[in-house]
Formats: sequence, C-alpha cells, structure tokens
Amino acid sequence: MRVAKRFVLRAASAIGADAASRSLRRGELLVVNYHGLRTDANPRRGWLLLPRARFVEQLSYLARHYDVRPVDDAVAAMRGGTLTRPTACITFDDGYRNNLTIGLPVLRELSLPATIYLATGLIGTDARLWTTRIELAFAATRADRVNLDDLGLEPASLGDRDRCAAERQRAGSRVNEKLKTLPASQRAVAVDRVLERLGVNSSDDGGDFAFLDWEEVATLGRSGLVTFGGHTVHHEIVSRLDDVALAREVSDSVHRARATGYASETFAYPNGGPGDFDDRAEKTLGPLGVSTAFTTIDGLNRASTPPFAMRRIVVGDDWSLDAFRFHASGLASGLRRALLRPAPAE
Repeated sequence: MRVAKRFVLRAASAIGADAASRSLRRGELLVVNYHGLRTDANPRRGWLLLPRARFVEQLSYLARHYDVRPVDDAVAAMRGGTLTRPTACITFDDGYRNNLTIGLPVLRELSLPATIYLATGLIGTDARLWTTRIELAFAATRADRVNLDDLGLEPASLGDRDRCAAERQRAGSRVNEKLKTLPASQRAVAVDRVLERLGVNSSDDGGDFAFLDWEEVATLGRSGLVTFGGHTVHHEIVSRLDDVALAREVSDSVHRARATGYASETFAYPNGGPGDFDDRAEKTLGPLGVSTAFTTIDGLNRASTPPFAMRRIVVGDDWSLDAFRFHASGLASGLRRALLRPAPAE
C-alpha cells in the first residue's frame, strides 16, 4: 500500500498535477501547520518532530510557488476576494523551543513570516504534554506487553525496546487517541494508570519536546517574522470542557498571547478534528476580538469557509515532498471529497 501511494504521489508530481491545481485554486488560502522540529542528526523519531532538512525543503517550495503572508493579512485578503496568486501561511502549534532554535533561522534565511499558537500555561515550565509523556513512556518501558482493558483496548504487544520502535509508537498513538475522548479529570487518572503499568514515571526527551519560555517568545516576536495566537492554556480539547472551563482556557490563552505585543487575532484548536470544537468556542472567541480559528481538518480555505472552522494541512515526519505538494495544492482534500460524495440517484 505504501509503495502504491508513493507511486501515485510521484506520478502526480511528474505530470504537474499539483501545479495545475495550485493555479486553479489561486483564490484559495493554504495554511500549513507544523509542531516540533529536530536536527537532522537527532535519532529520535516522533510524528510531530520534523527533521530540519525536510522543513527547509518544504518552506523553500512554498517560497518558490506561493506568496507567503502573515496569517491575519492573508485571511483578510481571502475574505475580501483579493488573492490573485497562490497564497500560503505558516503556523506552528503548542510553542516548542525548537521553533526558536531550529525554526527561526530557517524563517530568517527565507524571509518568511509565521504564527505560533501557544499553549500558554505550559510556556516557561518544564512540563510536557500528556500525549508526549505517553509516547515517551511507550518508547522507554522495559515491558513487552501492557494490559489496556480498562480503556476498552486490546492488550498492546510492545516487543523489544530497541528493535520495535514502530510498534511501540503505534501502541502509544492508539492509547492517546482513546484518552483524548475522556474528560480532563478522568483522563489525568487514566494517564497515571497507564504510566504506572508501563513502569515509567518520566522519560528524558533530551529537550526535544521542551516548551519556550516567555523571554524566548519575546525573542521570536522581535524578529519581525513571528506572531502569536491562543491555543488554550493547558492544551485542552475544547469540546470536552464544560462552559466555565472552556471560557477560562480560551480567554486566558488569547489574553496572554496578546500581551506578548506580537499578537495575531487568530486562534488554533488543540487537536482540531471535526469533533474537537463546537459552537460554544465560537461564541467565546468572537467577543474576545478573535476573527478566525483554525482546525486540523485537511484542505484549503475560501471566502465561504466558516471563519471559526478554517482548514490547515498538518505536516508530520512521514511526509515526502511529493506528499506535501499533493496536500498543499488541494488535491488530497479534493480527492477525499470526491470519494465521499454520494452517488447521484438514478
């Protein structure tokens, strides 16, 4: 299947399908979403950690083929119908330190703007996202099997720690997806239980998943290339929160991002899938002066796209340049819509 997919992507690039789609969709807005970055020599594998060389390759592609603009400016132009050539924005979620140490030099070299959506309660702390803690624990545990029946999941066979990294990564991802469905209070208990079963309370990540501190945020802002938006305080999935918690998580993060002095009037939902935000979020964001909220739903944006359900393409470390081009051009989301469209009645 992977070989076939690579062949299709390579063939699409070879015949210029992405260029044709890009031209046809030049009035639509591409928003690219990154998370963490890693040096090319770093052996750690993690879907959110894109190698620097691949990051440079993708941004160089954007610089050649798109007008890369600040997100607020680009959104306003899209809604005003004044996009006359392919246009893209670069965004990062969460606020990892490597956005500064690895990302900023690349942005400077290519003179490209970006927006970072900050989980503001984690900035300036030694904390790690609970999803990261789970992934690190599955990679580090000496156990070769873990019982997950209380989560309604089959036991995970992990295999040898050194030889079965991919299997362990898949098991950790499966657990994370299940835990995301739980309310925050229940999830915290479940995370501790999983870590206890794995026999790993903490795992050194070498700083790969460390968050920025506020002075580093200011350094990014002073570059003249980076703005900041809210991403909740504790990276909570907003649809899982009650009204009081939702208002607090959203408004506090927006106000703190604005206090940097380098604010974007946009927001990004944690996780960001179709079930991860709701009308309550829009009703909270609008009065705060937020004009746009981004999801992680794949696709391009047009003037008719709901402003609080804007799309992005989310880049992981498993994408080739052909895959990046396929998604960036809108071919991937267009093909998906075509395949899901009901057949006409006879």
